[in-house]
Amino acid sequence: MPLKMFFRPIFFAILILQILPTLADTGQWGTYLNGGVNRFVQAQPPLETGATQNGLVSGDAMSAFSTQQGVIDKRPVTILKQNVQQSPLALNSGLTDGRQVGRTLSVKDLNLLSKSDVVILIDKSWSMGNRTHEGGMKRWDWCRNQLVGFTTQTARAFPKGIDVLLFDDEFVVYQNVDMNAVKDIFAMNKTGAGTNVESPLQTAFDEHFKRRSQGSNKNLVVIIISDISAKKGMPVIKRNLANVMRQNEISVTFLNLKTSDKEKYMPFTSTSMPIRVEQIPWEQVNSQGLTQTILNVIRQSQ
Repeated sequence: MPLKMFFRPIFFAILILQILPTLADTGQWGTYLNGGVNRFVQAQPPLETGATQNGLVSGDAMSAFSTQQGVIDKRPVTILKQNVQQSPLALNSGLTDGRQVGRTLSVKDLNLLSKSDVVILIDKSWSMGNRTHEGGMKRWDWCRNQLVGFTTQTARAFPKGIDVLLFDDEFVVYQNVDMNAVKDIFAMNKTGAGTNVESPLQTAFDEHFKRRSQGSNKNLVVIIISDISAKKGMPVIKRNLANVMRQNEISVTFLNLKTSDKEKYMPFTSTSMPIRVEQIPWEQVNSQGLTQTILNVIRQSQ
């Protein structure tokens, strides 16, 4: 046997032994034995800013955190950018059962909105999967359409978006929600479980008091879209009365989507407390639309 043929296998063996550690150190790939089977693991590249573990990128200025029993667990939420209609919509967004009614927002309306912090709580319990009325759309779908319209119309008033809280037994807070995020939020959530409005409402209050301590003088306008009575929120409202520094600093309005039990869900307004509380029935909310309803609430709270 020629001498070079004798050394050739040794040369390749040494070369392989030198290359393997280098590849492992670079993180490009590695090997391990499991039950005598070789498996190759492709190392994941580092995530870009705003990316989540499944490789999807969060939407602009979009974050979320789950909250339960006062414990905040901040986590990124996956938001896929989608094309949302950006042309001016009627005040009721033109999306209530396909009808298009009302007028577009004026500069005066936008200025009025911009002077308040608007926080919207949306019920996503089982009953929100019911229809608004016979032959109508589901309450959950109505909420989505109205929120698309509201965030589209008010983009100039709220350039950083608004806070939206979805709740059933638990709840999740979406911060800086703009028109591009609404459909994705609703696509990631579905109706189910029970209803606990007190915890998300308390969180909305806590965040307001925090902003106030940091110098903000904006009023808090809380809109709760649900099929529960305003009575469900009264315990937490009463617990926070002592924290309010001026009349109508906070208003809480229940937009009730339930069309039965008329006496239980009839409209009322309470201005005897530092926190203004109002309940608006479905027929009025549906005829006005979400944007006009919120504008009316703000005007009446001044």
